[in-house]
Amino acid sequence: KAGKLKSVAIEYPGTAMICYELTNGGKSGLMKNANIRKAISYSINREEMVDSVYGRYTPAYGLVSPAINFKEKTYRSQAEEPISAEYKEYAGNKKKLQELFQKGLNELGVKTPISDITLVFLTSGSTVPNQTEREYIKQSLEQNLGIKIELNTVGDSSLFVSERDALHYDIMISAWYSDYNDPLDYLDIFRSNVYGKTNYCFGYEFCPRYM
Repeated sequence: KAGKLKSVAIEYPGTAMICYELTNGGKSGLMKNANIRKAISYSINREEMVDSVYGRYTPAYGLVSPAINFKEKTYRSQAEEPISAEYKEYAGNKKKLQELFQKGLNELGVKTPISDITLVFLTSGSTVPNQTEREYIKQSLEQNLGIKIELNTVGDSSLFVSERDALHYDIMISAWYSDYNDPLDYLDIFRSNVYGKTNYCFGYEFCPRYM
C-alpha cells in the first residue's frame, strides 16, 4: 500500500572461509598437512568471532549456507554441518589443539618446536571490521597454538591478488557467494570454477562464518 514499508529479513547466501596455500605447503611448508589445517581452523572460536568482531553473521561448521533451500526446506535442516562434532572436541582446549598441530608436524617429519613456527597470514582492507577480524584470528592462533603469525596486509584487491598468485602466504580469508539456490553451487567450487583450479583449498573444516 502507498506509504507503507515492509521489512523482510533473510539469510545471505555467502560463506567466509580460511584458505591454505597448497602448491608448496605455504611459506612455512606446513599447509599440506590436514591435521595442521584443522588445528588452525579449530583454534578460531566461531561464536565469539561473529559476536565480538561483527555483531552479526552466523558461525559456520559447513560450507553450504543456511540461506540455501533444497526441496522447499533449508539445506542445513536436512544435512548436518560436517565438522560440528569434531570442532567441539577441540574448541577452547589449547592442549588438544597443540597436540593436533604437533601430530601434523610429526607426520611431516618437522622437528622445529611449535614456538619457533611462523605462519604468514595474507590480508587486505583497512576497514575496522577487516582489521578487527585479522587481529582476532592472529591472536586466536598465537594463543591457542603457541605459534607466531606474520600479517602480510596489502592495501587493495589488486595487490592482494598479486601476493596470492605469487604464493606469498600460508593462510588467507576468502568467501563464496551463491549464484543460484542449490547446494551444488557451493559443492562445485571444489572442481568446476576458479577456486578449484588455483593453489588454495576450501574445505568444510575451514569455514568460520556464514554471511
